[in-house]
Amino acid sequence: MATATTQAAWRSFGGDTTKSAYAGDMMMIADFYIPSTQQTANTAVQVSSTVTTPVVLPAGAVVMMVDINPAVTGGTTPTLNLGLRVNATAANTATALLSAAAAVSTKLNTNLAGAAAGANLGTSALSTASLMTLTGALTGAPTGGSLTGRLYYYVPNGGAATA
Repeated sequence: MATATTQAAWRSFGGDTTKSAYAGDMMMIADFYIPSTQQTANTAVQVSSTVTTPVVLPAGAVVMMVDINPAVTGGTTPTLNLGLRVNATAANTATALLSAAAAVSTKLNTNLAGAAAGANLGTSALSTASLMTLTGALTGAPTGGSLTGRLYYYVPNGGAATA
């Protein structure tokens, strides 16, 4: 997978070349993967089935929406709890983003109004000073399969233009 980074100020010049309009914030997407064996709440979620590094979000990140594509099998009505661990303190909020989201067969998009939305989904970041690691746990003791998903997040800058 290609990596793109920038420290540039992103702006829309669709109608304001003076840089006086509110700039807004850029939405970013992070993919993730959870094997059916991941059933402990403070376990870091990995990037993909082949890239086992944890998904780490920047300080100040606000997650707005989560998509999951569950293919978990067995167990007793498996669900997903998706949380965040503040790296500087190791404090984990196990259901920060999703709480008991269905983890079998049906694709799910959870936003602020979703029944499985965690307490921190769409609210201010858990930490504005520390990186945060995505954590997840499957409940209901699934015996096979996996779950993939995407986080949609942004890091607010108050509309400030840096250049």
